[in-house]
Amino acid sequence: MASTVQWKCSEYVGVTTTVEAKASAGGSVSPAGSQSVADGESVSYTLAPQPGYFLSAVTDTCGASGAPVGVLSGSTYDVQPKGPPNASCEVSATFSVFALNVQPSYAETYGTTLDIPLVSNGGKAPVTYAVTGGALPSGVSLMGDDVAGYRLAGALSKPGSYEFSITATDADGALSAPALIAVTVSPAPLKITANNVTLTEGEQIPVLSGSYSGFVLGDTSASLATQASFSTTATAASPPGTYPITVQGGQSDNYALSYVAGTLNILPAELAITTTDLGSMQAGKAFSLALSVSGGVPPYTWSATDADKPLPDGLRLSGEGVLSGTPTHAGDYVSRITVTDSSLAPVEFALLTTPAQTKAASVEVSQVFSGTVAAAQAMVPTPVPTVGGWALALIVATIGGFAVVGVRRRQMTQMAKD
Repeated sequence: MASTVQWKCSEYVGVTTTVEAKASAGGSVSPAGSQSVADGESVSYTLAPQPGYFLSAVTDTCGASGAPVGVLSGSTYDVQPKGPPNASCEVSATFSVFALNVQPSYAETYGTTLDIPLVSNGGKAPVTYAVTGGALPSGVSLMGDDVAGYRLAGALSKPGSYEFSITATDADGALSAPALIAVTVSPAPLKITANNVTLTEGEQIPVLSGSYSGFVLGDTSASLATQASFSTTATAASPPGTYPITVQGGQSDNYALSYVAGTLNILPAELAITTTDLGSMQAGKAFSLALSVSGGVPPYTWSATDADKPLPDGLRLSGEGVLSGTPTHAGDYVSRITVTDSSLAPVEFALLTTPAQTKAASVEVSQVFSGTVAAAQAMVPTPVPTVGGWALALIVATIGGFAVVGVRRRQMTQMAKD
């Protein structure tokens, strides 16, 4: 860029003034050196900053008593000396650094917003800005105006390394030194967590899934190039226990994936006595039957310790659930049998029996049991008219003292043989 200074001297005919032109580092004054200016004449100087500098000041000592008399118009400085005859004066131009005041590098992640205000160090307002090399990161643009100011801003929409340069131009056309800016955009962190699942022993393993934390810019799991998969070592035949749900796979250029395993918890099936028929009993005749149970957590412990509902005289129940002995009396009995599993949670079950009533000690007795476990409530057995020595027996399986909620009764009357 160039400026011109003109001298015009006419006050003293045949008299000249010597004008010395000087410039600081970062620019030049043309013509340089000394000029002899006739009285009443003027001289024009062209002021030219080097790239990266701007004209910050220009003055002279060519007026009366050394006062400045030059006029700056754009890049031209006009001077008409007003000093005494055969005197000398000086024109001095000062150039200052013209640069952008921005940091040279930025480390960001995908989806974050980059916002770089553009501020110049020097330059005659208004100062404008332009991208003069490289390419801006995807999603970022140069925006603003002379009033609101300029900035590089936008949501970073693609990971990668970007280098570009920004140059400022002031009102006189002076160019700043290009500012080289490097922006590194890393993939955003994305955590995939397997959803926990709880089911009961014997149930089919459901479709496993997960939750996602870290999506940006409206992305969803469908935005992944490859979907993550969820798996477990458990099957429908697996025993009660805890099994891991693992996450693997998944791929995206925009995200750095991390995985958090989940838990598949298989609960034991509901504890229930599965013996439904005690077979035939006869007073004075040896009897033995192993009671069966399902669900719960083995091993099981059986007992019959309810003094109000004892076993028939002559029978005993082992801890392994074997009901044995020789009934000594025919009659009606209501008995409570308790089975306890190894879990911490108690559950109670109820079984109804409708035995036949005997006429004599040798009468054969058959019994049928059925029962349903429901929510916790007391159960009152309903006697059923029978023929023979047995009227009604109630067998209840319980864990830890929980009450029976409800019982569906199925009754069957067995007639004694004559």
